[in-house]
Amino acid sequence: MHVLISVGCDGSAIADHFRALATELTKRGHAVTMATWGKDVERHWAPEGVELVRYPSRRPTRWADIQFSYEIMKTRQVDCVVSNFGAENANTVAAWWLRVPVRVLWHHTLLQQMKIDRGGVDFHFVMQLIRKRLVYGLATNVVGNAASTARELRRVWRLPESKVAMFWYSMTDPLPALLDLARLPRRVLCPGRLHPSKGQDVLIRALPAVLREMPGMEVVFAGGGTERDKLERLARDIGVMHRVTFAGALPRAELFHAMAQAAVVVVPSRDEAFGLVNIEAMAMGTPVVASRVGGIPEIVRDGVDGLLFEAEKPEELAACLVRLLLDDHLRATMGRNARQRFLEEFESSRVVKRQADWLEGLVGEAVQKRASLVSY
Repeated sequence: MHVLISVGCDGSAIADHFRALATELTKRGHAVTMATWGKDVERHWAPEGVELVRYPSRRPTRWADIQFSYEIMKTRQVDCVVSNFGAENANTVAAWWLRVPVRVLWHHTLLQQMKIDRGGVDFHFVMQLIRKRLVYGLATNVVGNAASTARELRRVWRLPESKVAMFWYSMTDPLPALLDLARLPRRVLCPGRLHPSKGQDVLIRALPAVLREMPGMEVVFAGGGTERDKLERLARDIGVMHRVTFAGALPRAELFHAMAQAAVVVVPSRDEAFGLVNIEAMAMGTPVVASRVGGIPEIVRDGVDGLLFEAEKPEELAACLVRLLLDDHLRATMGRNARQRFLEEFESSRVVKRQADWLEGLVGEAVQKRASLVSY
């Protein structure tokens, strides 16, 4: 079969997941084309043996991108299309028009998280939802990246059970290259975009209580975004700016380095479909303190790999941090548990095999169905 995977092929964790899936499919003898877009697109890359093409637009939502997708699918006789983010509309419309047998969309973000980051519901948001509903109708299958997103597909988007699947993201194990790094026992890392849904302000509000117990503790925020000025102002207003560093968005290798050195990684999101930073931290053997929202409880086992707290409750977050930072043995135990869970559930060599099996099964069923209709 020939598979088209559309995802921005930059250095992101999601791009790495789909590159691993593409590699697995090529190992099985299938042809794979990856279609990319975005900034610095010439630096994007695909694995060996995988064709890489580039949409004409920086975000493939225009008519030219539909035409581009149509030509790619037609000339390569594509059997299966996997679409992500901005490419969903163009890919799915083109694939439906060509009657590509398997048209898969990946559902990455919960609606509540989108509403938080947009500051509510407006006309453009409503129109986006209408377009998404229409596109979901043209897809043959929609994948939730966690049980929480799969539930939303069924309950909110009203997709039938037969159309919905759930697969976690994965990543290649990055730890072997970082084994010699020493832990900083009072360093807390909070990675993620500086957007309202990510809840960095909750961590800042928790710091006075933590600093009363551990004056030497420090927090590094790794990420860029619209909320930085507000967060810096909040840190100054409550008197904790001297213990806070805003490092900006880090290249992925540097982020892994920071996670490997940190005593604890904090993910204080108000809502989160999956939270790749959770499995990145677990891969480093670093315990996670995270809010109990969305797909996070599926990943971080409370009291085993880390500690969970109720979202928007800085006092609970502070208690979790104090408990972990004061107990070296507990941190080490949870770090080992987290590392083991990553290897068993989220390491790419395991996860992408299951996803490749699923795609092969979908195409096989579609081909059989088409053949039976022709013979009938």
